Amino acid sequence: MISLDHQAHEDRDLVLLNGRLVASVSAGIADELIVIYDNGCGVLHLDMSAVSYIDSSGLSALVSVMKSVQKQEGAFALVNISDEVLTLLELTRLHEVFTIFNTEQGGQRAA
Repeated sequence: MISLDHQAHEDRDLVLLNGRLVASVSAGIADELIVIYDNGCGVLHLDMSAVSYIDSSGLSALVSVMKSVQKQEGAFALVNISDEVLTLLELTRLHEVFTIFNTEQGGQRAA
């Protein structure tokens, strides 16, 4: 299972994901993230520091949310990614697709 904690800031909506992003929850999480974006300021950052595992459905959900945000000309980034999740993104070459920051305030990671 996975939970999310939304924090609205002036310049971004920060969502802390906690748990496993897997097929059984990925569609629901994607829907929740899109609602947060739609009601937010146009910048959505996902804090991935507490995500312990992502399967292919979870990756697909993240791509779907990113595409939805980009369609609306918003900004989307993954922040605080654990080494395990970063390795998965590198194996799938998604590190070249996502904007990735070391911290929620910025500092792009060279991946």
